Amino acid sequence: ILEVIEGRDCTVAVNESNDGFYRFFSVNGKTDGGTGSDMATQILIGQLPLLLHQQPDDVLVIGLGTGITLNGMSDHPTKSITCVEISPEVVKAESYFSFANGNVLKDPKVNLLVNDGRNLLLTSPQKYDVIVSEPSNPWQAGNSNLFTDDFYRLAARRLKDQGIFCQWIGLYDITLDNLKIASRTFLKSFPRVLVFQAGSDMILVGANHPIAFDYVQLQQRFKNTEIRNLLAPLNIETPGELIASR
Repeated sequence: ILEVIEGRDCTVAVNESNDGFYRFFSVNGKTDGGTGSDMATQILIGQLPLLLHQQPDDVLVIGLGTGITLNGMSDHPTKSITCVEISPEVVKAESYFSFANGNVLKDPKVNLLVNDGRNLLLTSPQKYDVIVSEPSNPWQAGNSNLFTDDFYRLAARRLKDQGIFCQWIGLYDITLDNLKIASRTFLKSFPRVLVFQAGSDMILVGANHPIAFDYVQLQQRFKNTEIRNLLAPLNIETPGELIASR
C-alpha cells in the first residue's frame, strides 16, 4: 500500500505489487484502474472514438482514473480535452500513475474539472465531438447513474453533429441479462454502434449516424509516432490490425 486517501464520500487506496512491476488503485475497496491487465481498455477507450472521428476538436472524458485514457488524446487533431472527475481523492491518486500516463495533466490541451460528470452535462451548454465515459461497472453505486437512459439521452444532446459517445463496460461480475439491458439502453440513444472487446472488458462506440473506420484517415493518424507507440504494446501496429480487433 503506497497511500490511503480518505475523503467525505470515498476512500482511495494506491497499491503496488511486491516486485514493483505494476500499480493499481481502488475506490472503497473496488479496483478501478492500474498498469496491469486493463491497460488495453484504458488506452483503447480513449483512442477508438478519436480514430473514428474525422475532426475531434472538443473532447470530454468522464472519470480521470489513472489518467492513462487521457494520454495520447492530444496527439490527434484535438483542440480541447476536458476531464471531469467527481472525486478529489482520485485526482490526488493520479500522481502515482504519471509515469504511465505521460504526465498528461500537464498537457496544455487538458483541462481537469472536479465535478459530477452528469451535472456538468446537465448545466453546461457546451457540445463535444467525442464523449468518453470511463466508469465501467453498471452495478456499482454512483457509477450506475452513468448507465441509465436519462444519462445517455443527456449525453446525446451534448454531442455535436457527427459526434461519438464511448462507453466502457466490464464483462466480469455482470450477468448476461444485465449486459443485455445495459446494451439495449445504450442503443436507444446511440443506434449505430461498434463493439470491441479488450480482455474482460467491452467497449461500445455509438452515434446517431453511421460510423466506420476511414482507412485513409487511419493511415494518416498512424503516421503520428506517438499514436503508433501508444498502440504498439497492444499488438496494434497497423490500421488493419486495429480494424481486425473489432
